[in-house]
Amino acid sequence: MFLSKFNYIWLVVSATIVIWDASYVLLRPHSLKGGLYEHLYAPYQIYIKYDTLYAGNDDLFVVIQSWLNVF
Repeated sequence: MFLSKFNYIWLVVSATIVIWDASYVLLRPHSLKGGLYEHLYAPYQIYIKYDTLYAGNDDLFVVIQSWLNVF
């Protein structure tokens, strides 16, 4: 199957972002501030101020969405 260079780059970049986002949710509490992997997820410390669904681990939608993104 032939993909244009743009499509290939788009797929690689978007897959990387989706995996990074899912790993932030699924690796909690290690991905939060003070956790083992907090340096990998530093931009999320700003993002969770505005999107409060990511701030806690009590919203099942975010967790289930992350699992679905992985599979």
